[in-house]
Amino acid sequence: CRVGRAALRGWGVSSQGGSAGPGSLVGATSVQAGLDVTRAHPARVYDYWLGGKDNFAADRQAGDRVAELAPWVISGARGNRAFLTRAVTWLARAGVDQFLDLGSGLPTAQNVHEVAQAVNPAARTIYVDRDPVVLAHARALLARDESTLAVPGDLRDPASILNDPQVRAHLDFDRPVAVLLLAVLHFVVADEAAARIVATLRERLAPGSYLAISHVADLTDRAAASGHLDLPDVLAGQRAEATRRAAELYGNLAAPFTLRAPEQVTSWFDGLDLAPPGVVPAHLWRPRHARPGPPVPVLVGVARLPESTTRTDTVRQAVPDEDRGTGAERALTPKIPGEASAGGQGEQV
Repeated sequence: CRVGRAALRGWGVSSQGGSAGPGSLVGATSVQAGLDVTRAHPARVYDYWLGGKDNFAADRQAGDRVAELAPWVISGARGNRAFLTRAVTWLARAGVDQFLDLGSGLPTAQNVHEVAQAVNPAARTIYVDRDPVVLAHARALLARDESTLAVPGDLRDPASILNDPQVRAHLDFDRPVAVLLLAVLHFVVADEAAARIVATLRERLAPGSYLAISHVADLTDRAAASGHLDLPDVLAGQRAEATRRAAELYGNLAAPFTLRAPEQVTSWFDGLDLAPPGVVPAHLWRPRHARPGPPVPVLVGVARLPESTTRTDTVRQAVPDEDRGTGAERALTPKIPGEASAGGQGEQV
């Protein structure tokens, strides 16, 4: 699952080092099944960095160790979450009313369906995750929301997700859908596997659909790091190197993790209509304030499939096991009232 989304407060399970929090919306027995609290889990580490309570001692220890090497991982996690809110708001205002969130992770405040429904109460959302604990929490949260579903699925086999009867009954793939791949593709280790996932999704979407991606970047080139992070070359280079070492440590403590260069992330949008300001660090994507948040090495982008897009019902095969990591009918040309030009000062954080 994605380096996740924080918290329905409390797992209702205790561990050595204490409970993750009081109370639970799902029974302790159902949550305990298959739950290993002795090893850090990406969703719970992320929850910890976001200030949530759905984490255990192993998660906090791993989060602290990684943050010692790269303290900006915390602002990166929060910057990524803020991007989710801005991007979904922007998409909903542009007319998108169907959202498919892949590798959704643990639910928290300002989830995709809540952000979308704040703009359009009729918006429909599906959360997909392979983690049964994540699904239990999501289903408890969504028990009374008929417009939103949580279904099991593995990002590494996108065809099975797109062909899932629940998914196809809930979303109309003959109309535009926004597919969200937020902080998840860096858990797909092989570059070809990540590219194949994106390609499969693109092939099956209707023209006017959108693809939103966020990914931790490899900025080992000082000039690239300086340009993306708006920092002096030397400082940017030091930050990039520390990020790489932190990613290696994270891989040992929680889940395999792959940094990718800006050109790799940008290549996933080839042939699509990139929304301004393009592929940029999360803090620079339509920030809500004149002064954006702190610079973080998380690249993000939102792009629209052009009307000339040719769909196919031929599905690429699932990503092989050896490539796996851990884990509206209208033309949607977005123009939001009050939106700034390519600098992206419309929707901001």
